[in-house]
Amino acid sequence: MKHLLFIVFFIIAHKMMAQQVVVKNPVKFLALGDSYTIGQSVSQKDSWPYQFRSFLADAGVSIDTIAIIAQTGWTTSNLKNAIAAVNPKGKFNLVSLLIGVNNQYQGMDQSTYIAEFEELLNTAIELAGSKENVFVVSIPDYGFTPFGKSNQAKITEEINTYNAINQSITSTYNVGYFNITEISRQGLANPDLVASDGLHPSGEMYRLWVDLIAKGVKIQNGVTNMKDISLNNKSGLKIYTNSSDKSISFWGNPLLMKYDSYIEIYQLDGKQISRSQSLMNNTFYLGNKGIYIYRIRTSEKIMYQGKVILY
Repeated sequence: MKHLLFIVFFIIAHKMMAQQVVVKNPVKFLALGDSYTIGQSVSQKDSWPYQFRSFLADAGVSIDTIAIIAQTGWTTSNLKNAIAAVNPKGKFNLVSLLIGVNNQYQGMDQSTYIAEFEELLNTAIELAGSKENVFVVSIPDYGFTPFGKSNQAKITEEINTYNAINQSITSTYNVGYFNITEISRQGLANPDLVASDGLHPSGEMYRLWVDLIAKGVKIQNGVTNMKDISLNNKSGLKIYTNSSDKSISFWGNPLLMKYDSYIEIYQLDGKQISRSQSLMNNTFYLGNKGIYIYRIRTSEKIMYQGKVILY
């Protein structure tokens, strides 16, 4: 009966809209977790916290601090004890939490996870100073890796239960929640998404996580409604983003026109969505917030490319 009540509670909570994550500039980021947070079997720069750091830097955010309290094999109990030992109070304004796979792997009592995950979420809110500066990342499904495929059905069922627990608790606190589990289930179909150890995500999978997280982030004092970006000192080309009408405007310098240059706009998945006839005073109404790639090019080569973020 208790399990049934919990599932009903999850279904209700699942329908709630999680609060958007607010990133303050400069950011002081603390990532809490286990092997998925440290990026076991990939380089530090390919771990998802450091790829997230790169995303923030590209968005114009100053990175004051990035710290990680995580270790391979940690359960919620291990993470609680480590936070108490480090005592990182008063140092951060953005905190993430991803924990639970080792509770599942070790067959720990789920009631322990319920109690300790909620305690850890409260700790994250306290460390960040506000729930709007906290986000939770779901547990990936390692049943879709070479390591776990022989026991996939059991692993997937249990990971689903653990994610039902952490998502329902997160929704109750109206904290941002990012479900990356479905991305992790591409691991067997796309081996490039699994690290060389056959168990953990690769840097490419972590990039997909960050792309998902980026869509739910609101940056304060980063890229503003009218953000001016100069490509280089010679061209004088300017780019303005306007979040109110979801547009990007390019104001061209006539010096570039002799190169027969034009502009292309792409989604992150590589799909081209617009193209201009020249560089002079072009405005693209994209309709949706998100991250876009722009390319300044001629018919022969790409002269410049970069990212534009609309909120």
